[in-house]
Formats: sequence, C-alpha cells, structure tokens
Amino acid sequence: MKIAMGILAYNEERTIGSTISSLAEQSVLENTNHTISIHVVPNGCRDATAIHGRKALESLKKRHPSVQVEVNELTEGGKANAWNHFVHEFSPADAEGLLLLDADIHFGEPECLERVVQTLMESPAAVVAVDLPLKDIALKKKPSVRERLSVNASHLQVTGTPKIAGSLYFVRADALRSFWMPLGLLVEDGFVKAMLLTDSFRHPERAEGIVRAPEATHYFKAVTGLKDWFSHERRLLNGTALNILLFSYIQQLIRDGEDPNWGRILAAIGTTSATFDPYRIDVNLNGVQVCTDSSPGADRDLVDMSGEIIEIVIDLNMGSESATIMTNDLTAMYVHENSAYAT
Repeated sequence: MKIAMGILAYNEERTIGSTISSLAEQSVLENTNHTISIHVVPNGCRDATAIHGRKALESLKKRHPSVQVEVNELTEGGKANAWNHFVHEFSPADAEGLLLLDADIHFGEPECLERVVQTLMESPAAVVAVDLPLKDIALKKKPSVRERLSVNASHLQVTGTPKIAGSLYFVRADALRSFWMPLGLLVEDGFVKAMLLTDSFRHPERAEGIVRAPEATHYFKAVTGLKDWFSHERRLLNGTALNILLFSYIQQLIRDGEDPNWGRILAAIGTTSATFDPYRIDVNLNGVQVCTDSSPGADRDLVDMSGEIIEIVIDLNMGSESATIMTNDLTAMYVHENSAYAT
C-alpha cells in the first residue's frame, strides 16, 4: 500500500524531534509491502520547527532508507491550511492512504500504525481508521487527583464509539481528497468526521465508516492548567457551534446544487448566436426530459442530481449537427444565487 504521512506542525520545535523519533520506531516503516513518504508541514511557525523537523527526518532516513522524507514549509499558518496543502498538494497523487499526525505525540506500541493500517485494509466498509488516543499524564507514576480525574474522564470518552482525534487518523486517500477544509475552523476533526462518514452530506452518517484498531494507542499532551483547560473547552464549544452552522450551510448548498432548473438553461441558450425556434427546445437532465417544446415536461422531482456527473442534453430540434461540452462544478455563491427561484 502506498501511504503518505503528514505531520502538521505549528511552533513545535520542542516536541517534533521526539515525535519523529517515536515514529522511527514504528514497524510499519519496515513493512516492504508498503511504500511510505513522510511530510513535515510547518505552518506559520515563528520558531525552529522546520529545522528540528528536517534534522529528525534525516536521522529517520538513515534508519529507514526506503522511506521518502521531506519538509514542506508554509509561511501562512493554520491547521486547515496545512491540511489542505498536504492532502491535495504535498502527498503523492498515487497514494492510497493518508495518515494525519500532530507534531506533539508519541506512540504506545511499535505496532501501533501497522495495526491502524491493517484494520482499515481489512474493513471494506470503512473509510477511516483510528487508534486509542490517551493523555500523556496517564504515564505519570504519581499523578495528582485532578490529573487522575482528567485521565479517567478522557478514557471514558474515547473507549466508546470510535471518534476521529485530530492527532492521529488514517484515511483512504480518495475519500479525503473529495473535499477541502474551510480555513479558520476551530474543531477540524469534527468537520473531517462529518464529511467522511456522510460522504460530504450525501447520506446519513454511517457508523461503519470508522473503525478503531485493536491494541493501538498514542499519547498526546494533556491540558492541565485551569486557565488552559477553560480556554480549551471554550474553543471546543465555539468550534462545535461553528461546525453546526457550517454543516447546515453545506447541506443547503447541496440542495441548491441539485435543483433541476431547466428555465435557467433556456435562458442561457437565448444568449447564444445559434439559430433556433425558441418554442421548440427540449431539455433532458440525467435521463429525464423536464422540458418539451420549451414548456414543462416530466416532473422535475424525478431528476436525480446527487451524483458527481450530471448529463444535460439540449435538443434545438433544428439541423443535424451536435456538440459536446465538458465543464466543472460552479462556485458555491453562484449556485446559491441561482437557486433563489425555481422553474
């Protein structure tokens, strides 16, 4: 399997070296059945993250010569921006699986990533595989009472239904490349989960779309200070609210974009220099003739425009010549503006 790993980093000079060192211990890098590339993506960093990342990758490369490594530094910050660049630009076009990692984690077992990859490969109905994310304070020999409560609460949250933790998840490349992440999101993993499990809101969320690998864990830095905890919780609440509004907007755009507005098509024909009788035009949308002789034809509700390919056949009923035009989707604002009415 061809796998691209993206380590998204913002001011992580203190941790990225240890994260990559932990990654170097992963057995998946030694599996000759995989072709692996590792991309460190420092974004908007004001420290030496890129320098430390490059040095750590050079050390990993000596141990695993077959692994391709590179640092893709971005001047503009933001995790969503780094995510978009890695998924759509930096990762090899023929990669079959994309692994997203934070730059301040370490792995619980040498087989962690191998188990995550294998779990997804063995689950044809799933598009994303995760492990069990645990707070790093769980490793402390003598945690405080507050730290023990924090670990226990976190464990209860993550051991139920599998969820995407932004610090580590593995996705089929074609599924992840089917959408872009809006800039400025506060809770990126919630957006990714919703888009993947609903196929960009084309159907209800499918629980079988996500699987958790057995005996696979990683540790992430816990928020321990009271001030930091309140800031973290406020960010989650604001991010969740923003995602709810965003999801509603996306669903509306989907409904708008699936409107079989044949009147708009007739209006567009009227702007051409072609010779035709304006009262004899037929319009067929995905096999349904919604317009006959420039008048309403079959019920517009019979048209299914939910697929990625939409076929529009226009018959001017004049002459014997024909032409085929291939075009792409339109911008969200254009779709919204032209969905304000229906023919």
